[in-house]
Amino acid sequence: MTESRFVSRPTTQMSLPQEATLQTVEPTEIMQKIASRNQELSQEIENLSAGIGKIIERHELDFLQAYNIFVKRKEKELKDFVVEMEKRQDSRAQIDAKMAKLHAEIVKKEQAVFSAEKMNDLMRERVRQKEQESKVLKEENEFFHRSALDSKKKFKLSQIALRRVEQECARLKAEND
Repeated sequence: MTESRFVSRPTTQMSLPQEATLQTVEPTEIMQKIASRNQELSQEIENLSAGIGKIIERHELDFLQAYNIFVKRKEKELKDFVVEMEKRQDSRAQIDAKMAKLHAEIVKKEQAVFSAEKMNDLMRERVRQKEQESKVLKEENEFFHRSALDSKKKFKLSQIALRRVEQECARLKAEND
């Protein structure tokens, strides 16, 4: 890119010493040469200035394009970073929500366990009461069974005694007749 667009123009040099040139040249000619040379230099300066301006514009354009690309890359990186942070935030929020849900479930399960233990204690007490009632009923049943057996024996004995008494009455009646 550093190609030279400007061709340097050869300068005219005088071969005579300066004193000799000044004496033979008139002041108006010198002024004309100076003006002409000044105009050439001004033109050359303008050309160089325009060339430098174009080069600067080109460099500025290249710089702005590169800067624009750089900014867009950084914007993309920033957007990606923001998306990643949002995902992390979302996942943290999901984890927090999941933890809160699990905590609520734990509390619910603990309450259920407490209720079940309380119910279990009540059931044990009822079972103990029923066992006690069953024991009393068994004892009563045994008592009534024994009483029934005793009554049955007494009944049989009374029947036997009644038969003996009837036989004795029948014998006595037969003896009296």
